[in-house]
Amino acid sequence: MNKMSKILLAVVAIQAIGLIWLAFDRDKQQTQLVVTTQTLTKTEDEKKGVEEDLQKMLEQYESLKTNNAQINTQLEEQQTKIKDLMQKLQSVKSTDHQKIKELEAETETLREIMRSYIRQIDSLNTKNQILVAENKQAKEKIVSVEEEKNEIKTQRDSLTGTIQKASVLKTYGINMQALNNRDKTTARARKTTKFQVCFTLGQNVIAGRGTKNVYLRIAGPDGVILINKESAMFNFEGKEIVYSSLRQVEYNGMDTEICIFWNSEMELIPGKYEMNIFVDGTDIGQTSIELK
Repeated sequence: MNKMSKILLAVVAIQAIGLIWLAFDRDKQQTQLVVTTQTLTKTEDEKKGVEEDLQKMLEQYESLKTNNAQINTQLEEQQTKIKDLMQKLQSVKSTDHQKIKELEAETETLREIMRSYIRQIDSLNTKNQILVAENKQAKEKIVSVEEEKNEIKTQRDSLTGTIQKASVLKTYGINMQALNNRDKTTARARKTTKFQVCFTLGQNVIAGRGTKNVYLRIAGPDGVILINKESAMFNFEGKEIVYSSLRQVEYNGMDTEICIFWNSEMELIPGKYEMNIFVDGTDIGQTSIELK
């Protein structure tokens, strides 16, 4: 082999080696490109995942409700931190894998904090539900007690009313007569100088004992109440009205015979004279007499 051939062979060998190296380097670069592309894709996915996590946390925070002002303030502070972290994440390049990892770690920390708030709020809501239930039971008990009190009051008022009705005195055998100046009965108005009203105040074991004022009230044919110098006023159903005559009697709960007189100081007119008897503020007897 001559010198030229050797040189040519050497050149061919060098070219072959160069081609082999170029082929190896290209494969290496392609492999590196694939790895870089995969890494970039993974990093972008991680960044997107962190963004989604932050957005979900922000939405969850907005849905958290509580009546505790202090916790509400803390929740707002955590929302602000999430928004700040989202802004930081937007400014980070997709190739900055290390920074994305750091932000991902911060996101996880915020997620744990949020979970603690959720547990705390759930606990408060449970306690509130218990308190609401207890308050409801307490209100129902109060209503029940009030209903019982009202029922007792109604029964008491009813019993009081029954006792009051039962304690009202009754009159029997009412007899009204017109008398002349010789205390003889007369049927003529111009000869009448007095009226005599006799009756029995009936037995009543419930009514009060002691001195009782018995009022006689006589209305003439014209409706005017007959009075004299002994007449005055008494209370009846909250009003002061005039009486014709008054007698005080001692009542011991047994039948008591009573006569009351009214002396005329004027000449009476013919017609019907109506009389009412009052004791303890109650009208307990009525009768009338016709004079010519």
